[in-house]
Amino acid sequence: MPKENHKIKSFSIDARTIINLGRDSIKNPTTALLELVKNSYDADATIVEVEINKDGIRVADNGIGMTATQLEENWLRIGYSEKRSKKVSKKSRRKTGEKGIGRLSTDRLGERLVLNTKSEKTNPLKLSINWEQFNVDGKSLSDIPVTIADTDKITTPKSARNSGTEILISDLRQDWLRTDIEQVYSELSALISPFSAVKDFEIKFTNHLLEELNGSVRSSYYEASEIALQATFDGKSQQIKYKIIEKTDSKTRTYPNTISWDKLSQRVNTDVGFNNKLSCGPVSIDILFFGRTKNNPLLAEKGLSLKGLRNFLDKNLGIKIYRDQISVKPYGYNNEPSGDWLGLAQRKERDPAGLSRETYKVSSHQMVGAVAIGRDTNPQLIDGASREGLIESEAFYDLRALTLACVTLIEKHRHEGAVKNKKAEEKKNKPGLIEEVDTYRDDLENLQKNLEELQAKLGSKDTKESKESVGQIAEVIKKTEETKRRFEELLDNNRVLSGLATVGIAAAVFGHETQTAVSLFRSGVSAAQSSLSLKSPNVKRALEQLETSLGYAKQVSSWGAFAMARVRKDKRTRQKISVKSAIESVIAEVEGAFKAIKIDLIKELKEVDAKVFVMDIESIVLNLLTNAYSACGQVGKDRKIRIELYEKNQGSRKGFEIVVADSGPGVDKSIADMIWVPLFTTKKGKTGNEEGTGLGLTIVKNTVEELGGDKEVTKDQKLKGARFRVWLPAN
Repeated sequence: MPKENHKIKSFSIDARTIINLGRDSIKNPTTALLELVKNSYDADATIVEVEINKDGIRVADNGIGMTATQLEENWLRIGYSEKRSKKVSKKSRRKTGEKGIGRLSTDRLGERLVLNTKSEKTNPLKLSINWEQFNVDGKSLSDIPVTIADTDKITTPKSARNSGTEILISDLRQDWLRTDIEQVYSELSALISPFSAVKDFEIKFTNHLLEELNGSVRSSYYEASEIALQATFDGKSQQIKYKIIEKTDSKTRTYPNTISWDKLSQRVNTDVGFNNKLSCGPVSIDILFFGRTKNNPLLAEKGLSLKGLRNFLDKNLGIKIYRDQISVKPYGYNNEPSGDWLGLAQRKERDPAGLSRETYKVSSHQMVGAVAIGRDTNPQLIDGASREGLIESEAFYDLRALTLACVTLIEKHRHEGAVKNKKAEEKKNKPGLIEEVDTYRDDLENLQKNLEELQAKLGSKDTKESKESVGQIAEVIKKTEETKRRFEELLDNNRVLSGLATVGIAAAVFGHETQTAVSLFRSGVSAAQSSLSLKSPNVKRALEQLETSLGYAKQVSSWGAFAMARVRKDKRTRQKISVKSAIESVIAEVEGAFKAIKIDLIKELKEVDAKVFVMDIESIVLNLLTNAYSACGQVGKDRKIRIELYEKNQGSRKGFEIVVADSGPGVDKSIADMIWVPLFTTKKGKTGNEEGTGLGLTIVKNTVEELGGDKEVTKDQKLKGARFRVWLPAN
């Protein structure tokens, strides 16, 4: 065997790597400039001066500065960052950069760099770089010299320790326009969260195009919000603590509250052992709502203008993510493709209902907010490969869902306030739509009888006037018959639509059962086919597989029959029925889906006879059961649903009650009124977006009201989850 020769080699780095990490990896000059300001923040500066003029860019701070050793061993060592080992500054600031390449953002801004720096105990130093020297072929990074020399030309903001760093960039790579100036000012103003505890970091801005923007980067318009929401999640419990502060006039009102996460949001999942806990870690959320009209009373009080407020909102609107007090792009930056990370604009477009409507959604251009996280406190929220954005993991989607839930709390507060301002209230015991239609139908029938009697009397008189009257009465009778028929058609169509919607909701909730059956059916047929394709066909095995597949085929067929049965003509006719039998029929058709995820369905049904529409009973029961099914999916064990039926009269009105209770998380009192609202849903998908139709309980509400009944939701004392009670008249 020949003896192997071992040679130890090492990587060499091409000079162009600097270009790839610098100008080629940062998409715009604003991002590059913000990287430099972040470095000043990490250096414990209290003031950073940002200047953009025709000749170049200057960024100067009164931070701790650098020594010659730090320049050589830290700053000039690409990829090295002292911030990885020393994560917190002397001012207890969590340092923002750990990749060791933020300094290369100067290459994105201009060809030439002069860096002047002074630490507290050393003389000023000057580092000079011509970035174009690296833009050559065939040279190693170490072959290109960078000079460090003593200097006395350094101008930094005053500080007690007489230290700081000044960066001068010339031969700019692009001209700065007015829109660029506006953009960088907007992002500088949002760089540090306006809600944070950091009060000792000021950015002073100077430019040659928009002098009105020169000065300290801070807006007074944050104080002109009409509503403020402050929410905190400790990362451990299920409790979301929040308070809503209302400042619509000279008084300030505060509404504190606490709500359990599993009641505020339900993730669409029914796996046994599933846990609906937030995985994002501790979070604090601040959201400000602004009225963009002249009716905002705070503008005059603060000495601000409506035009100024609108301009402020146009530049700063959005709910941003701040990590360790520094904003994380693109979240909340509405000029960015992914800036509307919560989908607020699309959400409003889908449902543009006004404030007085129950489905009201707040406009995205009326909110400014901050979601505060930290590198150390939220380790599951990880940076993406580029400088911008977080990896879209389960923790990120949980953060998104939590923020959207806070937006919902603002919407609920505003809507309820608008409703309270209306003096008119619905009368109690108002007859249902069915009762009103019955009254109209009775009136029409009485009118028809009276007209027929009059027609008979006039018909006996052989005069021209009487014949004309008889003809007119006949026409009125004809229209009366048509009106009655239209009433019946409208009610029937409404019932069909509710029935179809109920079937759709049930299919969405239980659909995985059918999908599984179809999948297993295909698998069984395929296995049977394989058994028969052998040289010695295994007929017995094939028959067994086909027999199993037939069972799955019947299961799929039963779901089809279930859907068709919901809208049969006979179920849309009011008739005397056994309500117990109708409920048992629904339970029998869905019980398999409940057993599949280990839900114990408890039936306590008394005999009740009533003259009702079967479809209405089935629609109410099915929607309440699907709602309870989803609620039980939020708990990992002891999943139970109890359904009750018994006679109960209200005063002189005979009736009966249907109760569906579950062992899920229940319904919080603060949203008990909202769950009946069309399109309102607490269900969240994997990405944190709202899922579910938000129609199931609305159908229950509308059906109950049409029938002249009532409904409520409370806490069930036995199962500890939600208890839905529906009362309906028996006739």
